[in-house]
Amino acid sequence: MRIEVLFDLIKDASRIARLDTMRDYGIDTCMIKKSELARYLKVLNVKKADFLALERAGLIRARRKGPCKNSPLEYSMSEINKALLSKKIKNLMNKDYE
Repeated sequence: MRIEVLFDLIKDASRIARLDTMRDYGIDTCMIKKSELARYLKVLNVKKADFLALERAGLIRARRKGPCKNSPLEYSMSEINKALLSKKIKNLMNKDYE
């Protein structure tokens, strides 16, 4: 494994820890609306198909903001980053064993 790959994994893990800490302190910036999801995935350089695959696998789950049926769906940025990091680690492990 190259040092750059390890650095990226550590950077992603620290981002997740920061988002979890913000959520623990009650800062509400760690949730992203479904309408803003495409922009966030573009920032993370993630394809929509990859995101949908992780959502179908149950690693990412949308939640309603309010009790009504028409309440907007929101995703946890921390949950998205955890799922993406898990996928990266899985891909690296598969590459190392080949």
